[in-house]
Amino acid sequence: MFSNLKLAPKLTLVFVTFASVLLAGVGWLGYLSGRSSLQNAISAELAAVALEKQAALESWMAQEVEVLNALARSQPVQTLTHQMLTGTDPATVREAHDQLVTELLHWVEEANSYQELMVLDGSTGRVVASTSPAEEGKFKEDRPFFRNGLQGPFLQAPYYSVSLQQLAMTAGAPIRASDGAVLGVLAGRLNLAAMNEILTRRSGRHATDDVYLVNRANFFVSQPRWIDDPAVLRRGIHTPAVQQCLAGNSGLLLGTNYLGVPVLSAYRWMPAQELCLVAEMEQREAYQPIWDFGHSMLLIGSITLLAVSVIATGLSRSLTRPIQQMQEGAVRFAQGDFSLRLPVRSRDELGLLAQEFNRMAEALSVQRIQWRRRADQFFNLSLDMLAILDFEGRFQELNPMWSTTLGFELEELHGMPAHALVHPHDRERTLEMAKRLRQGMPLHNFENRYLCKDGSYKWLLWSAIFDEEERLIYAVARDITERKAAEEMLQRQTEELRRSNADLAQFAYVASHDLQEPLRMVTSYLQLLERRYKDKLDEDAREFIAYTVDGATRMKRLINDLLAYSRVGTRGREFAATDCNQALQQAMANLAVAIEENQAQIIAEPLPTVWADQAQLVQLFQNLINNAIKFRKEEPPRIHVWATRQPNGWRIAVQDNGIGIDPAYHERIFVIFQRLHAKTEYPGTGIGLALCKRIVERHGGRIWVESEPGQGTTFFFELPDRPEEEEVPAGDPVAQAHLEELARHQPEPESQTNGRQDSLEARAERLI
Repeated sequence: MFSNLKLAPKLTLVFVTFASVLLAGVGWLGYLSGRSSLQNAISAELAAVALEKQAALESWMAQEVEVLNALARSQPVQTLTHQMLTGTDPATVREAHDQLVTELLHWVEEANSYQELMVLDGSTGRVVASTSPAEEGKFKEDRPFFRNGLQGPFLQAPYYSVSLQQLAMTAGAPIRASDGAVLGVLAGRLNLAAMNEILTRRSGRHATDDVYLVNRANFFVSQPRWIDDPAVLRRGIHTPAVQQCLAGNSGLLLGTNYLGVPVLSAYRWMPAQELCLVAEMEQREAYQPIWDFGHSMLLIGSITLLAVSVIATGLSRSLTRPIQQMQEGAVRFAQGDFSLRLPVRSRDELGLLAQEFNRMAEALSVQRIQWRRRADQFFNLSLDMLAILDFEGRFQELNPMWSTTLGFELEELHGMPAHALVHPHDRERTLEMAKRLRQGMPLHNFENRYLCKDGSYKWLLWSAIFDEEERLIYAVARDITERKAAEEMLQRQTEELRRSNADLAQFAYVASHDLQEPLRMVTSYLQLLERRYKDKLDEDAREFIAYTVDGATRMKRLINDLLAYSRVGTRGREFAATDCNQALQQAMANLAVAIEENQAQIIAEPLPTVWADQAQLVQLFQNLINNAIKFRKEEPPRIHVWATRQPNGWRIAVQDNGIGIDPAYHERIFVIFQRLHAKTEYPGTGIGLALCKRIVERHGGRIWVESEPGQGTTFFFELPDRPEEEEVPAGDPVAQAHLEELARHQPEPESQTNGRQDSLEARAERLI
């Protein structure tokens, strides 16, 4: 049928069909190219924003730590701290304390960098002076800013403070005496207004951009832009960008944000602070220009086709040559020749079409130039070492980070073979990897040592690809010298931990076997002497024997308590569903004599069934009730036990009407061997509450106390629904062997012990 048409309709039909295909192809190619260019431009902008925010945050943190360190090195702080910690006259110590607090308060009010400052005793971790009086007397020996602050200036990563109900960052710096000895630690809680100002500062160019921080535990560290509720700081975030970033990566990706909205994200991992910085923009806004461009192209194409259809019949013969020219131009344009411009020989529709074509080419050329300019900016601003090498592996282009990292000028490295600066021990591996790279195998995470201008070597981590068409190698390298040093230090610390575990297991073996045997012998012989020569000994001798027997008995009790404390994690039973009511009844049965002698009254509300080690739960109740009976007032003890449901477990309370505990010692009482009273007032070894804490922590919970002197005491402990049981670290054959040896040498059963006791007495009878 097509062959039967006349030339004019045929040419018209062919022309219209060809024009339609041409415009559709050019428009689609233009859309794809424009979308790619726009995405690259936005990505580069987001990456630059993330980089700028990271640099600003790191600079601010370093500045604040240096300010705190300078204050710790100041003469007034060092002198007053020395007088307060070493002075013997109470009046002098108090005066030094007041002057130090005044100095710190003055600095807090003037500098506005820190919201709170405190001085901690370097030997105990106790707060001896603080701008917040409520903090004085508390022990913070386990806090990172104290442990690391003893060694040098240190900034703890941001954390959510339960006591303050807000985000906090605490820095620490050592306070030294004139001879260089560490007296204590100056700690300060930073004013985070500057950090929030850095994150919330925006250029105003975009309506949907957002920048926020996330910590290692997947929690927001800063307030995100689209959630006003401060409670979001306790909420987890698991977007694709955050997951990639927390894995230690930095980069760009398309995904969704914390509200499920599609976004373009740039993320950067800040290893020193263990923080993830994310800069985002909604895809809707990012791609809006190209969508508008597509609509314009569609409108222009429709108008052009309509005009061509109207005049095609009369101008079919004169259109042959212009159509051929346009077709040839479209082919070149589709091949990427954006410099092409069609000649405009008339002012008719073909001329207008050529003009629109040229405008489109001009717009795309401008976008391509802008993209190239941004790519060059990214190349020069990147924190990684970027390089382009020829087929032989010689440097052709390098970004400034090469000079910053290695110390060479870029002109010195240009044209140099990449393997020329490699450490001799790594050179053979490097040449082999370069050979495989030129064969088309990409290079990922390859490590080698590179020579610096000062003669030292640095570890670099490489990734590279080979472009066969251009015969060029595109490579990126990163300085991992500090990471390698940290890995070596971690390996040494792991070996030290293994040796420490072995020593601890050996100590437990000696305590359970070798130490108790001499104690049993001393006790037996002394008691035998007392019975055999009772009438021949004076009152002093019998008193001395009683003191010795009592000391040996207390030593045995101390050893047994210490063994019980050490076995919580290694000798516990498997967790199972445990009825707390039965565990409490068993504990009360074990304490029946003490309960009756002290006329104690125990009121227990219905308790839940929890996932726990039943024997250790009985021990926990027994220790807490025994404490309530021991530290009683003149009136009979009254003990109340109840439980309340929590979101992830149960909270159980043991309340008494005893003598109470000063709040200054609420943390100290859970430390092993810590006693608040002399053993002549209240017997015991000082391990009971430490054992309680160890048991609760093994169950994945926590324990604390609320008390005032003379007002009784309430111990709370929480048990999660399904805790993870502690285990001996895997891969430690030395510690495991010692633990197996310990199991074979446990203290003998009571019946066997009594038998050995009888044999000792019989032997002593024969000797006497």
